[in-house]
Amino acid sequence: MRLLSAFLLILVSARAQEFTTYIGDGSPYKTTAMTTDASGNSYLAGARYLNIPGLAGDPLPDVFVAKVDHTGKLIFEVTFGGKGADIPTAIALDPQGNVYVAGSTTSPDYPRSHALVYFPSANPAGFITKLSPDGSDILYSTYFNASISALATDPAGNLYVAGSALACSFPNTAKLPPLDFSCANYANSLVTAAFVAELPSDGGSILYSGLIGGAGVPCKSAPATGCVIFGATSAVSLAVDPSGNAYIAGNTNTLDLPVTPGAATPSGVGAFVAKIHSGGSALDYLTYIEPSQKGSSAITPESAIAKAIAIDSSGNAYFAGATYSASFPGVAIPPSEAFLLKLNPTATAFDWTTYLGDGGPSQATSLAVDASGNVWATGTTTSPTFPNSNGWSNGNDFLVELNPTGSALLYSGRYPGGTISQGIGLESAPGLVHAAGANGLVSLVAPAQTPTMRVFGIQSLAGGVIDGLVSSGEAASLYGPSIGPSTPVRATPDSSGNLPTSLAGVTVSVSGAAAPLLYASASRIDFVIPYASAGQAPIHIQNGSASSPDFNATFVSHTPVVFSNPDGTAAAINQDGTVNSNNNPAPRGSIVSIWATGLGASAPIGTIQTEAINNCGCVVGLYQQANVTLGPIISYANVVYAGAAPGLPSGITQINFEIPETALGSIEFSAGIYPQFSPPVILWVR
Repeated sequence: MRLLSAFLLILVSARAQEFTTYIGDGSPYKTTAMTTDASGNSYLAGARYLNIPGLAGDPLPDVFVAKVDHTGKLIFEVTFGGKGADIPTAIALDPQGNVYVAGSTTSPDYPRSHALVYFPSANPAGFITKLSPDGSDILYSTYFNASISALATDPAGNLYVAGSALACSFPNTAKLPPLDFSCANYANSLVTAAFVAELPSDGGSILYSGLIGGAGVPCKSAPATGCVIFGATSAVSLAVDPSGNAYIAGNTNTLDLPVTPGAATPSGVGAFVAKIHSGGSALDYLTYIEPSQKGSSAITPESAIAKAIAIDSSGNAYFAGATYSASFPGVAIPPSEAFLLKLNPTATAFDWTTYLGDGGPSQATSLAVDASGNVWATGTTTSPTFPNSNGWSNGNDFLVELNPTGSALLYSGRYPGGTISQGIGLESAPGLVHAAGANGLVSLVAPAQTPTMRVFGIQSLAGGVIDGLVSSGEAASLYGPSIGPSTPVRATPDSSGNLPTSLAGVTVSVSGAAAPLLYASASRIDFVIPYASAGQAPIHIQNGSASSPDFNATFVSHTPVVFSNPDGTAAAINQDGTVNSNNNPAPRGSIVSIWATGLGASAPIGTIQTEAINNCGCVVGLYQQANVTLGPIISYANVVYAGAAPGLPSGITQINFEIPETALGSIEFSAGIYPQFSPPVILWVR
């Protein structure tokens, strides 16, 4: 057996070609779920926006479903929805390769076909849609009167659905330990419970549906008299074994879930895990999860947050999420740690618990178990001490592999933020991991191999998300393994102010045009996008004799992002030349200067701008005056200058605008060329 395993690993190493693919088409994509099949195909679901979401006049999101094969080729992508906001939250495959996607919708005209399980409800409602294996046909599509978080199928092709629902109105046919969810009184009518339901493959009925919830909530207001907090319980992840037993991971603010005798953690509040017997005939077990009980009285009751669940062939359940660290005594809300744990088949004990990311906020967001019992997880972290022995980046996403006993990290690597933490899937071949990013990126990682040199994603030099959207003149960053020199090099303009197109043996081409370079290192290259028309834009890197595969980015007219500070405030200069800050706000009625990129170039691309040219049709949109976006743009600021930023590369735009006389404390704004605006940033006002 050992020789066979070694032989399989050699075969995997010989054939696995890592890839990163961007599935977008010029519209921003927000991936929300992914899964894989045994052949190494990845399936992604998410929301597709025709423009940046949340601004006045922008269309609401539609559902997208995409399939990428084991080489990174996009096989199909379909988009559908109604006139409202349609956002998928879960995806699953049945044994025949049919694709299920589910989520929430506010569309009264969401496409329905053979909607035999229709539940009328007020918006927002859930939906379930079943697609043929090639994505070309909707086999059925229906509303579902609940908030759906997870999907799974069994060998017979039955579909299992989990999430949260109003407890007093959702059908409860399963023989689970009942609680009083009567609508007879006002309080109980607002209680939400975790639900799980089984549907046949044709969606024509509900085979069973059951609720798990509580009503006893610890009141935290002072004084407690008159405190009203409604019970809220939800399922966030779902797994089904070959016998049709359903395992759910969830979260609750209640103290009285129906914990089964002998449970590993019989009391608590926060995360929990439950097993529902095949057919909904019984609650096999339910236990709270409190991995943060590490001897500190500073831990808050809701210290464990469930994110994902997986099961192995022996009925062990694996659990992932975040928990507040006991390493910060005396801190009311300390930074979180990612945790992974294994629960035995009867839920009477935790076989092991592992913590990751002490020292900064961390969470495990997706989970999978391979045939050997090794546990894989992705997540996010800002911890400076997070293990990174296999990583080529110091970014905020991570991928880890633990051995079956949880006693050793077999792999631990950090990746650029937003590139792999949205979902994980394993191939039947050992050691191949598929992972999805938050914005239309999907990658194949072969942890046993040296990482393949390639583009892992693109980000505006001003920050923002990592995806595959670019615009002419944009100053941007490429991320990837082994794409540049081991010793970082910064570009020096020549005597005419031109930037080089070769730096330490590194060149970048976009649609065949050489890109001006600003900086090059082993995992990051800063550059300026050359002029090009809309459409697909292959990006190619040459690092000495090493050559990357093309990364197919997509050109759009503008990709505006405002340069900002880590706390989300604009990198701005007040009218008196001082830096804008909370301690040094700008007076109302004064002029402030900000800088952005993705708005075009005011001079030939690849040069340093030498003079002010007021030639950008830029606008600054103002939101409601708060530190969070509470609605669409409500007004526009008076822009007195928008154009070249002298001393900076072309493609970086300076915008000077007037602070409204009505501003109070701070303003939240976006800059752009209508209808494309930057993500919102904050400016301090006196």
